[in-house]
Amino acid sequence: MLNWRGIQTTARANIALLIGMSVVIAAFVVMAIRYLFHLQGLGGFVSVQPLFPLCARFPRSIATATSFAALTYIGFDGVTTLAEDVENPRRNVLLATVAVCLFTTIFSCILFISRR
Repeated sequence: MLNWRGIQTTARANIALLIGMSVVIAAFVVMAIRYLFHLQGLGGFVSVQPLFPLCARFPRSIATATSFAALTYIGFDGVTTLAEDVENPRRNVLLATVAVCLFTTIFSCILFISRR
C-alpha cells in the first residue's frame, strides 16, 4: 500500500515508525535505569561486579567464543565481499557459503573435543 501511494507516504511512514521505536527504546532505557537505581542505589547502577565472576571463572570460554564469532563473521564477510567477482556465481557462492558452514562446524567440533 505504501509503495502504491508513493515515496512521500513511505517517507512519512518511516518517520512515524522511527519515532515510535525511539519512544519504546527510550522508555525501556528509563525503566531499566530506574529499576537498577531502585534496586541498589547509585552503586547498583554503575557496578561492573556482575561481569567479574564470569570473567574470573570462564576466561578461556570467553576467548573461545570471541574467536569463534570472529571466524564465522570473517568467513561470511569474505564470501559476500567476493561474490561479485566470481565466475558462475549461482553455483560458486552457494558452495562457498556451504563450505564456510562446514569448516566452522568442523573447527567447533575439534575445539569441543579438544577441550574435554
